[in-house]
Amino acid sequence: MPRSLVDTEITIDLDELSDHFSARLLGQEQAVQAIVRMIGKIKAGLSDPRRPFGVFLFAGPTGVGKTYLAQLAADYLFGSPDRVVRINMADHQTPQSTNTLFGDPEENRLPQLRGLLTQRLMGQPFAVLLLDEFEKASREVHDRFLQLIDEGSFINGAGETISCRSMIVIATTNAGADVYRAQGLGFAGGSEAPTRDRELDRTLEQYFRFELLNRFDQVVHFHPLSRRDIRVIAQRELEEIEQRAGLRQRKITLEVEESVLDWLTAHGYDPDFGARFLRRTVERSATTALAEAVVRYNPKPGSQLRLGVRRDRVVAIQAATPQPAREHVVIPEGTGDRSLNLDKDALAAEANRLVEAADPLLQRLEAKRTRLRTLLERMNEPDFWNETEDRGSILEEFRRLDVSVRAEDRIARPITRIAESPAQDARHLANQVEKAAAALHEWDVRVAEESPAAVWLVLSSADPLRPAGEWLDDLVALELAWCRRLHLTSNVVAFEEVDGRAVRIALEVEGPGAAALLEMEQGVHRQTRQSGRDRRVVVDVIPQSEERAGSSEVKTRTVRQRRGPFRLVADQHAQIELDRRGVRIELLAGDRSTLVHLASDLMVAWSEVTIDEVPLARVYGEGGSGARDPRTGVVVARIKDVMKGRLDRFLEAWRRSESATQ
Repeated sequence: MPRSLVDTEITIDLDELSDHFSARLLGQEQAVQAIVRMIGKIKAGLSDPRRPFGVFLFAGPTGVGKTYLAQLAADYLFGSPDRVVRINMADHQTPQSTNTLFGDPEENRLPQLRGLLTQRLMGQPFAVLLLDEFEKASREVHDRFLQLIDEGSFINGAGETISCRSMIVIATTNAGADVYRAQGLGFAGGSEAPTRDRELDRTLEQYFRFELLNRFDQVVHFHPLSRRDIRVIAQRELEEIEQRAGLRQRKITLEVEESVLDWLTAHGYDPDFGARFLRRTVERSATTALAEAVVRYNPKPGSQLRLGVRRDRVVAIQAATPQPAREHVVIPEGTGDRSLNLDKDALAAEANRLVEAADPLLQRLEAKRTRLRTLLERMNEPDFWNETEDRGSILEEFRRLDVSVRAEDRIARPITRIAESPAQDARHLANQVEKAAAALHEWDVRVAEESPAAVWLVLSSADPLRPAGEWLDDLVALELAWCRRLHLTSNVVAFEEVDGRAVRIALEVEGPGAAALLEMEQGVHRQTRQSGRDRRVVVDVIPQSEERAGSSEVKTRTVRQRRGPFRLVADQHAQIELDRRGVRIELLAGDRSTLVHLASDLMVAWSEVTIDEVPLARVYGEGGSGARDPRTGVVVARIKDVMKGRLDRFLEAWRRSESATQ
C-alpha cells in the first residue's frame, strides 16, 4: 500500500485524490467519490476491521468503466492493476456452483475441497475481488457471499477460514441498464439521470434480495459516457498512436482533423456495448489508415501526416509543407496557393464571390441538418430501442450524418461570418477573405474525396484513321504528373496497339477522391498544329466497380510477352466487343485479374456511348501556345507548365463551375 496511507505523519488531499481518479475515469463522478471516501476511511483508520475495506455493487451499462475503476483502485492501493482477482459469475448459475466456488466437502481432492475462490485468492491478501455479472449467479451463490461480506471471511469445503478483510469486494451488474440506453448517444439530458437511477434501483430489487443489497456499502450508479468523455478517450488513444515506434522513429508528426474525433465519438460508442470497443475502433480505422499512408507515401523524416474523414471512413494523407507568411491575400488554387494583391473593393468582390460559390454547399448542409433532426425525433420515440428491424440502419445513418454535419459546421463558420458581418477595415477583411477561401477549398476537397477512390483513366486516339501518336504518350505523361501532384497512386496497366503503335492506354488510379479530382479530364483533348491536322485524344474517367459485373463475359488468353508504353510488360490479352460503337478493342496487360476488371468495367461504361457524345475538354497550342478549357474559359499561357501536370487553375475553375450547376 502507498506510504501515504499507512504513515500517520503524511496527509492526503482528498480533492487531489478525486482529481487523480477523475482524470483517468471520465464521466463517473459518483463512482470516483465512492472510492475516494473508502480510501479516506482507510487513511483515518476508521474502516470496520471485521469486514473488507469496501464492498460495492457497480451497476450500469456495459463499457463505461466499471472494471477499469476496479483496476485503478488496485493500482493505487495495492501497487498494480493486476491485483484484481476477476471471477465471471455468469459461469455459476446453478445451486451446485456454490461448491465450485467455496469448495465441496464431499470431494477428496484438495483443489475441489478448497474451491475456486480459495485458489484464486491464495497468496493475494491485498487485492480487489471483482465479481463480474453478479446478477447471473444463482441465489444460493448470492447467499454464500453474505458471510464473506458480513464477516470479511468465509469457510471453504476443507474447513479453512479465508480472510478477505484487507481486500475490496466489487460486484458488477448490467441488470436494468436499458434505462440508460437512449442517454448513451446524448438523447437524454443530465437532468433525467436521478430519475433513471431510481428506476434502476427498482429493477435491481428484481435480481437481488433486499438482504444482499443492504449488505453493500453503496450501490454505485455508472452512467453512459457523454459525447465529451468519449471524445477525450479517443483523443488519448490517438496520442498514444503518435508515440508508437513506426511514427517516432521516422520523426513523423500527426495532425488530426476535428472530424476524426467526431467520427470516433459516433462510432466508438454503442448503446449496447458502451465504449468497450473504442480502442478496437481506433485501431481498425485510424491506425490502419496511418499504416497505409506510411507505406503509400514513404514520408521523409520530419513529415506530417493528417488524419481526416472522407466518405464516412478515416483516411490519412500527407500534409502539405507549411508556406511562409506572405503580405498578400493567399487564395487556395488546386493543389497550391495563389497570391493576390487586392484593394478594399476587390476584397469585397472576392468575399461576395466566395459566399456565392459556397451557397450550394450551405444548402446541402441545411438539408443534412433537417434529416438529422428527423432521425433524432424517431430515435426518441418510446418504441425505438425495442425495435430490431430498422434500428441498426437508422443508428448508422445518424452516426454518419452527425459526423458530417459537425465537420461541415466548423468549415462553414468563416464563410457565414464573412456573409453576415464582413469587416470594414481592409486588413481585417483580407484576413476574413483568406480564412473563407481556405474553408471553401477544404469543403470542396471534402466533397471531392467523397467520390470513388479508385478509377480507370483511359486515353484513346479519337480518330482510328489518324492515330494520335506521340500526343497520346504526352497526355499520359501529363496525367501521371497530375496524379502525383494530387497524391494519387497511378500506374499504366493496359494498352491497345495498331501496327506496333499504341492507340489506347489505360491507367489505374487510386487515392481519396480520385473520381472527383480527375472528373474535369473527361472529354476530348485536342492539340492544334500549325501544319497538319489537329490530333485528338479522348480521356475517359471510369469508377472501378466492386463486383466486376461483366467479368464473366471477358475472355483472356496468354500471349507472347511484349513491352508496351511506359515500360509495361504485357503477356495477357482480352477482347471487348462494343456493338453500339461498332468496334472491337483488344487490350494487352501484365496482370490477368487487373485486365479482367478493367475490361468488364469498360464494357459496362462504353456499351451505350459513342464518340460523337464526348464533349471537348481542353485545347492545347491554340494560337501557338498555352491550353484552354472551353467549358470554364480558363487559359494557362505556358504550355510547358500544363504538360508538367500543373493543372491547378483548371481544377479550381472546374470546382466553381460544378458548384454553380448543383
